[in-house]
Amino acid sequence: MSKKTEERYKSLPAGVRNNNYLNIKKSANKWQGTRLPERNHPFVEFISPEWGYRAAFIIMAKTYRSRGIKTVSQIISAWAPGSENNTAMYIATVMAKLIEWNDWVKCKDFTMPEPNSHHAKYLWIQLASAMTMVEIGKSYWEDYIYKHKGLQYIEKGFDMVFPPEP
Repeated sequence: MSKKTEERYKSLPAGVRNNNYLNIKKSANKWQGTRLPERNHPFVEFISPEWGYRAAFIIMAKTYRSRGIKTVSQIISAWAPGSENNTAMYIATVMAKLIEWNDWVKCKDFTMPEPNSHHAKYLWIQLASAMTMVEIGKSYWEDYIYKHKGLQYIEKGFDMVFPPEP
């Protein structure tokens, strides 16, 4: 890697460098698709972004739901606790994007649907996209999600957890 490329790489948010745009922390869970050897920092490193989104959808749509965590604000409060984040700002930012993207969203919070229908899939993808904007910053979100087809990474991660029906 050239010095210029290495400097540019180091200037990227950790979530982008780690293919972990939602900044999933290391835990006892050994996620599929992790990049080895792991470096000594608190976040999981994935071999590609879809593996990071796969892990995020397992956490949000399976683990959290099994614990009764189902609304957007509950999901974000569990994902980004107030001890580490400005959770109220995080929720407000994500909800503003969901309202912007969906004419039918008129409230400050709602229950995320079961992730087993076409409509639900795209709402979950939008949730992950809006959360990514908060986690890695708006300018990187625009560059990495829209200019580099990042929505495909999010969709592929979702489909790895909830395969589409034939």
